[in-house]
Amino acid sequence: KNEIEKKKLELRMENERYFRHHPEINSLLCLFVQRILDDRPENILEYAGTFFDSASLGGLVQQHAAREAQNAEKQ
Repeated sequence: KNEIEKKKLELRMENERYFRHHPEINSLLCLFVQRILDDRPENILEYAGTFFDSASLGGLVQQHAAREAQNAEKQ
């Protein structure tokens, strides 16, 4: 049981390092949730497929991250 808990802790630490190394993940997820709440699609899975398959997704995430940074500076 201790070995399992140790592995879980190591995995959490690895995940935390990964998230810190890739802050765009947070922007991507925030943008996706925001779009879902704005558009309120009937079929969320289909909407997600279209959203994540978009050729312009990288640019949208960068714009969202820049807006978030500007908002944080204002506060």
